[in-house]
Amino acid sequence: MFKRITLVGFGLLAGSVAAAVKQKTIIRAVSSKSTLQKAKGLADEFFEYDDVKNWLPGSDLILLCSPIKHILSIIEVLKNNAGLLGNEVIVSDIGSTKELICNAGFALPKPYIFIGGHPMAGSEKSGFEHSDPSIFENACWLYCLPKNLAKLPESLKELLLFLGSRPVQISPSEHDLAMAWLSHAPQLISTSIAAGISPDVAENHLRLAGRGFKDMTRIAGSSWGMWKDILETNKKNIEDALGTYAQKALEIKSKLGSGLEDIFLQGNKTRRSLEEQGSECS
Repeated sequence: MFKRITLVGFGLLAGSVAAAVKQKTIIRAVSSKSTLQKAKGLADEFFEYDDVKNWLPGSDLILLCSPIKHILSIIEVLKNNAGLLGNEVIVSDIGSTKELICNAGFALPKPYIFIGGHPMAGSEKSGFEHSDPSIFENACWLYCLPKNLAKLPESLKELLLFLGSRPVQISPSEHDLAMAWLSHAPQLISTSIAAGISPDVAENHLRLAGRGFKDMTRIAGSSWGMWKDILETNKKNIEDALGTYAQKALEIKSKLGSGLEDIFLQGNKTRRSLEEQGSECS
């Protein structure tokens, strides 16, 4: 296990990592002053973002846990302050898109070793107040390696397994394509259902909603602040996925009353495949 883990950005997932490993390692929290004041029970050391000369040296793992554009800005800070380091340090992130982050991270100079990361875990809730040390249990933790690294460093692999996650290697471009279909477009579809509901139904009958509507709109409660960067940095893939999903919805609309059995059966097949795979990530 790493001797000291520095979590840059202290929200839900950073707090969940801290809660899970706080008995095993020193946790260094880097965030805004207001967040740090409320996070006293989850970390051992506390630094504001601009105090880089104090939070960078001595870190064994730096995990970037903020929104994507802030991750990119922190990578630039790391690049400009490489001279503060003496020993090798692993840098990773939890960003939901990978191409831009990995392009920047892989270009970091020595002694940094950058590995792109994305745990497939989370919640529509945000903030470290909702931290859950079991949130990573059986979740795929996707990672992207630079060309000069043959495998995941054992120290990082040990951490991911300790958290209960399942490490899975993927390229940055494959990641962004897959996430457009499996995460980003579904988020927007959920949002469109919640935002597009008939005003009359929303005002007078919403209490009648069953599990189906509640399940489909659960992630409509997600933070715009987080999703804004995701949508901007994976725009083309998301457009492609949304276009195909929209075409299928229009096909269903055109066949209402008859001719939908084949589409239902295809949907059944995909859902069964998902259930059969269970928690297997590889």
